[in-house]
Amino acid sequence: MNDHHAKMSVEKPEGTPDTSAGAVPRRAALGISGRLFLAFSAMAVLTVLAGAIAWYAFTQVTGSVARITTETVPAMALALRLAEKSAEINAMAPALMASTGQEQRSAVQGRLEKQTEQLITLVNALEQADVQRESIDEFKQ
Repeated sequence: MNDHHAKMSVEKPEGTPDTSAGAVPRRAALGISGRLFLAFSAMAVLTVLAGAIAWYAFTQVTGSVARITTETVPAMALALRLAEKSAEINAMAPALMASTGQEQRSAVQGRLEKQTEQLITLVNALEQADVQRESIDEFKQ
C-alpha cells in the first residue's frame, strides 16, 4: 500500500506554484534586480508619456494664444474704437439741436461729417479683420 501511495501524484489547481524539489517559483526567478529594473522602466515610460501629453497640451495652448493675439484682439480694439466714435456722434446730436444760428449748425455738421467718415473707415477696417459678416451687416443697418 505504501508503494501505491508513493506512486500516486497529487494534482494541484492551476496557478499554484510547484514546490517540489528543484523547482523555483516563478516570482523568485525575477529577483530583486529584475523587479527594480521593471519598476524603474515603468517610471521612465510614465515620465516620457507625461512629457508627451504636456508637449501636446502646450502646442495647443500656443496655437490658441497665437490665434487670439493675431485675430481676436485687433478686432476687439477696432470694435472698441467703433463704439467710441459712435458715442461721439450720439453726443453731437443735442449740440446740433441746440444750435441757434446757421453758423453754429454748420460747425456742428462739419464735425459730425468728419466723425461719420472716421466711423465708416473703422467699419471698413473691421470688414478686413475677418469679423463675422452678420455683425457688420447689423451695424450698418
